[in-house]
Amino acid sequence: MQAMQMGLLADENGVVPKEVRRKAWELLKIGELHDVLEIEDLQRKNAQRECVYFESGVVPEDDKYGDDEIHLEEHLRYALSNDYRLLSKSSPEYAALFDAHIEKHRQKLAQRQQTAQRNAMRMAATIQKGANK
Repeated sequence: MQAMQMGLLADENGVVPKEVRRKAWELLKIGELHDVLEIEDLQRKNAQRECVYFESGVVPEDDKYGDDEIHLEEHLRYALSNDYRLLSKSSPEYAALFDAHIEKHRQKLAQRQQTAQRNAMRMAATIQKGANK
């Protein structure tokens, strides 16, 4: 806990990455978070399974229940692996489809961030209007 307070676990922007928080929760055995961690693990396994599908020549359908942030993280982990390098040599068409799949996750995350920013600006404007009355 002291390491977090000292900022030792934060990135260069002062944010503690999701994976670091998850590991800390596991180590602290915080009961309420068990369900959250279990769902995150399922999301990770699903994203890893999608990577295997691409290796097998199967393009997975879009998963409406998938967590784009977790999926993107797992897909990038795969993209940096030797397995992906082999896929890009043996089946460049599936590697290209995998790259497009990653881009879809990035676009969804960007849209969500833009929506959150617009909502925050609207909220701030509403609060400002109320303060000016």
